Amino acid sequence: MNNWFPFFSMLFWFVTKVTALVLMLIAFLGLSTMVATGFHVMTLLVGILLPGAAGFFLLTTDLVYDLGTAEQRRRQALDKK
Repeated sequence: MNNWFPFFSMLFWFVTKVTALVLMLIAFLGLSTMVATGFHVMTLLVGILLPGAAGFFLLTTDLVYDLGTAEQRRRQALDKK
């Protein structure tokens, strides 16, 4: 039986990090555009703060990955006994 957990675990980690970096890039590009053209409150909230906060959250949080990895290790340790 193949163990697919490491593959999907790393795939989830990679997709999460790429998504976070794209969101952070959108926020930085939006901020630079706003500096050049002028500030509007809704554009600031929706175009900069929302993707920036989501990107920062995804970059700094590995909670789901850590929990899944710990559970898989626990199961593998129980199977070996």
